[in-house]
Amino acid sequence: MNSGAVITYEEKLWKGPIVGIGASFAILDPSYTATVPPMQVLSGAFDTLSHAMETYLGRSDADNVSDDVALAIMRNTVVNMRRLLLNIDDMQARSNLMWDSAMAENGILKVGRLTDFQAHQIEHQLGAYTDCNHGQGLAVIHPAYYRRRANAFTFSSGRTKNKGMSIEELKEKITIIREPRRVAYGNIRHKLEDIIIIGLCTVICGGEDYADMEEFGVEREGWLREFLELPHGIPDSETFRRVLERLDPQELSKCLTSWIEAEREDRAVIAIDGKTICGSGNKQHRPFHVISAFVAENQITLGELTAEEKSNEITAVPELLDLIDVENAIITADAMSCQKKIAEKIAEKK
Repeated sequence: MNSGAVITYEEKLWKGPIVGIGASFAILDPSYTATVPPMQVLSGAFDTLSHAMETYLGRSDADNVSDDVALAIMRNTVVNMRRLLLNIDDMQARSNLMWDSAMAENGILKVGRLTDFQAHQIEHQLGAYTDCNHGQGLAVIHPAYYRRRANAFTFSSGRTKNKGMSIEELKEKITIIREPRRVAYGNIRHKLEDIIIIGLCTVICGGEDYADMEEFGVEREGWLREFLELPHGIPDSETFRRVLERLDPQELSKCLTSWIEAEREDRAVIAIDGKTICGSGNKQHRPFHVISAFVAENQITLGELTAEEKSNEITAVPELLDLIDVENAIITADAMSCQKKIAEKIAEKK
């Protein structure tokens, strides 16, 4: 479903594209991807991500449908790449990646946009001089290229570059969180805002524990110093553990919710629902039942609460509404939440 290809002239160390030779008919069978090495599949997935990214960051007169489609493809590609890393035999993930690739490279995303694909052009020459495949080369070039070119990109109203969710805004919100350490002793080496922001960035990027937070900070220290002081470098994993375990969850939740609210648009749909977490029960307690508020337009969760069981969802929903801002939003919920007290709470908050 792609109308282009790349050829290599090894003797002259040249690599370049050929366009306009697309197939008349194509069958997408994900089982064929199992016949090549796993690294080749993941490299192809990054090429998909690159096509969507370079198209999205191209120029257009105004926002269009292609922008939202490109964002969806990028999110889905990242999710399914992670699924394959956990289970290389996950055929559903392979199927999703194949469809992402078809959508990213068949030309639909380029409608209404002007693109130059500079990262691709640079990689073609890198690939001509090295043995790395196309996806591996792009994975090396993209981070450096976009860091270098970040200020050159322009974003029309409503697109990704939203000043409301800036790091500076988050640093202001963090001031409401009480310092859990004994500052009177004078042995505080790392600032609270540095610890929280590095931890949050780690989780957003897929990190799972305190060791990941230390590793993330060490690998990206240069970038982090652009907006954090880091007076004594990057905290170690034990520092992250001691500080984050002592934070007041309600204060942290209020801080992050307030920060995320800067991104939510008026009349956004906030879906409130409860789900029982499979496998979370044991001899000491029943499975956790989590009630969440999800903003469909932004794909973010504004807040969550844990109830002892599903029957307590009725009392938990008003508590969740107290934690979030639903002004000028459209609230959706299932039949269990169709209660007078919940309706009154929504009306009160709006």
